[in-house]
Formats: sequence, structure tokens, C-alpha cells
Amino acid sequence: MSVNKNSISIVTVTKNPNIEWLNNAMSSVVNQNNQICQYIIVDASDEKEAKQIEQMCKKYNAEYHSQLTTGLWEAFSEAFDLCKGEIIGIINSDDYIENDCLKIIKSTFEQNDCDFIYGNSRRVDSNGNELYIHKPLNLFLPKFANFLTFNVSHHTLYFKKDILKEIQFIDEKFDNHFDLVFINKLFNKFNSKYIPSVLANFRIWGGNASTNSYKSTSEVFAKTNNLVSWLFFIPKVIHIITNISYLKYLLFKK
Repeated sequence: MSVNKNSISIVTVTKNPNIEWLNNAMSSVVNQNNQICQYIIVDASDEKEAKQIEQMCKKYNAEYHSQLTTGLWEAFSEAFDLCKGEIIGIINSDDYIENDCLKIIKSTFEQNDCDFIYGNSRRVDSNGNELYIHKPLNLFLPKFANFLTFNVSHHTLYFKKDILKEIQFIDEKFDNHFDLVFINKLFNKFNSKYIPSVLANFRIWGGNASTNSYKSTSEVFAKTNNLVSWLFFIPKVIHIITNISYLKYLLFKK
């Protein structure tokens, strides 16, 4: 596929975020070694924080949109409707991408016949110190076992916008784990390309919905009342055992 300079749209959905971390996230997007992209902020913050975020958007030439609807699903739907790029990426307000991330994404789409791309993620603490490198478990799974894939980090995920015409991004019954279901559907239906590099940095802290994801995953998938859904938990356990850096983090973190 042919990718032009304006082909990528990055989305951040916020509500009363840590301003310092959001500034870090925004600067990581706009300072991409002269790589141009559309950057959209959909914000549901209180009035004081909203004004501050709007000023930051002006500073970084990002598009600011006050969320008039309610709920995460509505916020992402609004953001995706605003995307003009062929490719969509998502970054949380407390995370940040690597310097050459968008350059790598563009060149990978240009050189490969794929519908979505994903890579490794660096887990960092609240101060940005590295904890471990997260590598998707599905690298060790055969094609037919893609239904077990769920631990690709969504902040390393870039997908064609047209995909949203076929599958929805959020399934509300999965709460904060909606991205697991979306990614699973991607692997089952579309062509992927893995990039063996760190694309983004994921901040682990007490208020992060994914910080205790290993503990809550079984509870989330139990909502489906489907025995097959519990198979999602199997590679989660395997990932803990096989990912040495993560195992060290679990054992020795303070």
C-alpha cells in the first residue's frame, strides 16, 4: 500500500489526566523526527483541566475535542469518526511512544501486505524507569491458535481504519479489557505484521486499569459465560512463566 505523510491518525481519550504525563505523551507524538500525523485529543475533563489541555493542544498543534457524550465507547467512536488517516493508533494519556515509532509504522505498511501492525512495549514505573520489556506471547503460537492471542499491547497497535467497518473497537461488557477482545478479532480475521522493536512505553501505576490485569482477566472473561473464553487465561499464565523479565518484576518489585 502507498502511505503518505498524513496517513496516520493518533487518538488519545482523556478525563482529568495527570498533566505532566499527558504532556509527555503529546510531545512523544508530535516530536517524531519530522513525521507528520493527525493527532486527536477527545477530552472529558473538568473545566479547569480542560482549559489546560486545550492550551497544550494548541502548543502541539493537536486537535482538541471536548467530549459531549458520555462513556468510553462514545469517546472512542467520536475520535475514530474524526480520524482522516488510513491508519489509526491509540496512545493513553499516561503513556508515550518511541522516537522513530511512526517512521517504522509507515515503512512497515509500505513494505508489507498487512491490515494491522504491533510490536513490543516497555513497561515503566510512574517516573519512567524501565521495569521490563513486554513481548506478545502469540509469537510462539501457530496460526490456528490465534484465538488464544490477547496480550498484544494496544498502545503498540496500528490498524487500518477500514477495519472498523467490520468489527467494533469496544465491547462494553468487557469493561477496561475491551482491547483484548478487539485484538483477538483482528488476529482471527485480518493479516498482521509483528515489529520486533519497542514501539511504546506503558506506565504501570496504582490508578492504571491494566496494572492488575493478570489478577482480573479471569473475572472479565467469565462474564461471557462461555467455557471457551477461559482459554484466554491459559497463555496469560504461560506468559508469566516464559517472560523472564516480567517474572523478575513480579518477584522483586517493591
